[in-house]
Amino acid sequence: MSEQRLLQQATAAARAGRKAEARQLLDQILQANPYNEQAWLWMSGVVETDTERVGCLQQALTLNPDNAAARKALARLQSRAGMPPPVEQPAPDVPSDHQASGPALWPIPEPPPRSDHR
Repeated sequence: MSEQRLLQQATAAARAGRKAEARQLLDQILQANPYNEQAWLWMSGVVETDTERVGCLQQALTLNPDNAAARKALARLQSRAGMPPPVEQPAPDVPSDHQASGPALWPIPEPPPRSDHR
């Protein structure tokens, strides 16, 4: 099954409140493609703890520091937990052939250098 189809099924499960099913599908996606920003973002909504949520959102922001949804959710979590705001860090280059899409349960591998073709 394609990554996009798995993501559609995962988001449908998450919206329907079937968190365990959504987690399993998102985990499948992230095992195959840890650069999927949207999968990390959705995973942040279905994991069990705030610590896991923060990790997922940080992964999404590592992949795309301009992800407003991840930034807003992380700020809300940190505010609720009395945590300081995140320190701005430069984002690593992410290969352009990877879908920029969602949260972090385990560290993603260092992406290969990206060549800009602008």
